[in-house]
Amino acid sequence: MAIGLRYTKNSFDCENFAGLFMEIASKKAADGNVFAAPLVARITVSAPGNQRHSMVGVATDRGIFIIEPQFDAGPFRIRPLAEFKEVILGIELGAFNPP
Repeated sequence: MAIGLRYTKNSFDCENFAGLFMEIASKKAADGNVFAAPLVARITVSAPGNQRHSMVGVATDRGIFIIEPQFDAGPFRIRPLAEFKEVILGIELGAFNPP
């Protein structure tokens, strides 16, 4: 158990995976001497059973992509926004976990 933490079901769910992805993308940009944060957003979409699900939107020089960052979904699923069929309920830019 790393630093006294352990996995608890639903304690590190889709919102947290989306936030973690944004943090890692920003750190990688800084490590690569990129002087602008990547344009990354948390995308809230509709899910079966009248539920909501968080994914990640990334703007690139090849267009906008939607990424499913959760490990249990298999390898990271990346789709162009034009091929994305789920209903987008919200887009959040900036800090995912404000103080």
